Amino acid sequence: MKKFLILSLSLVVLNAFSQHVKQPIEIVLLGTFHFDNPGLDVAQFKNANVLTPKRQTEILEVVEKLKKYNPDKIFIESTPERQYRTDSLIDQYKKGTYTLKANEIHQLGYRLAKDLNLHTLYGVDNHDTDFPFDSLMKSAAAAGQMNLIQFVQQAIDSVQKHFNSSLDKMTIGQLLLDANSAKSNWQQLEFYFKVLPAGKMGNHVGS
Repeated sequence: MKKFLILSLSLVVLNAFSQHVKQPIEIVLLGTFHFDNPGLDVAQFKNANVLTPKRQTEILEVVEKLKKYNPDKIFIESTPERQYRTDSLIDQYKKGTYTLKANEIHQLGYRLAKDLNLHTLYGVDNHDTDFPFDSLMKSAAAAGQMNLIQFVQQAIDSVQKHFNSSLDKMTIGQLLLDANSAKSNWQQLEFYFKVLPAGKMGNHVGS
């Protein structure tokens, strides 16, 4: 059975594969937080300091668990246009001439590619679908949807507080398990569903 691993930073909905596929394909979707914390998200999180000896040990424990799944292909949050650079850096890393950065693609993906002898990691990101947060909030304000604005702000505050508090007492593995729990998945789905009505009729920024 083919096994795929998808390292993702956002909610992904997987549709059924083509009916022409003769054998089932097993897929694991692993949602991650930004290991290197570039500060580009709406919610602002403390830095996990993943390059410290303690965090590196925790990350290697996660890698060992993911290796047991033995994926044939690994998909990452990178655009197909950057595939050549990804392949080049993985090749350098395998040869011992490249030092991993703090981001989750390097810390998890590159290590898995090397240990599992995979020739590449497949970039499947699409920058044309960025979440228009500023437009959404402005449209909600113009439509007088103050309850919606309050919900969004409270949701962001809640996520920030939970992660920053968990960061002080959880390992990287525990943080990832928490981020991929049924409760966390539902909270993210709920957020997107609740912002669907944002904006006046004819200006459907939410959807």
